[in-house]
Amino acid sequence: MNPRRATLCAALVAVLAAAVYAGALHSPFVYDDWQTIARNPSIRAWRNWRYVLAGSGRPLTNYTYALNWAFSGASPLGYHLTNVLLHVLNVVLTFFLTLRLTANRLAPAVTAAGVMAAHPLLSESVGYLGARAGLLCATFLLAGTLALAHAIAAKRRRWLIAAAACWLLALGCKETAIGLPLAYLGYDRL
Repeated sequence: MNPRRATLCAALVAVLAAAVYAGALHSPFVYDDWQTIARNPSIRAWRNWRYVLAGSGRPLTNYTYALNWAFSGASPLGYHLTNVLLHVLNVVLTFFLTLRLTANRLAPAVTAAGVMAAHPLLSESVGYLGARAGLLCATFLLAGTLALAHAIAAKRRRWLIAAAACWLLALGCKETAIGLPLAYLGYDRL
């Protein structure tokens, strides 16, 4: 497989993901966004990381809101931009994970990442700011699975440590990450 061609394909699905959800950038706060972001006092003190991490049952997600608050205050634009960028990152990670799972075949990797980039099922996760926890959890799930794939292929402990770290980070984003070791086991068996 040509690495330049793979990079180009990854860039194309990333652009697709950004283009599909660019319209969400100027959306207002909706539903739980008011409680989770606009009226959340813990995110206003982003330098006091203990307060920010203790301000939510999803500490890492809450900290990303705090960082957004530091840059864009109460304007929803920065939060939406972060969600779109997380979605783009997840699409690229999906591309590279699928590439690895299919023995470097570009067509299945582009297809999987393209479906993820444009599927309307993800519009809630990308457009609804309160759903950032799912985006972050997916980021660490995909990165952790890629780290595990490197650990298996290279037989290196540092990649296992990276996979475990991704699991812990995913747990800090959303509770459903508790099942990630099962995904790792499934990947190892595959």
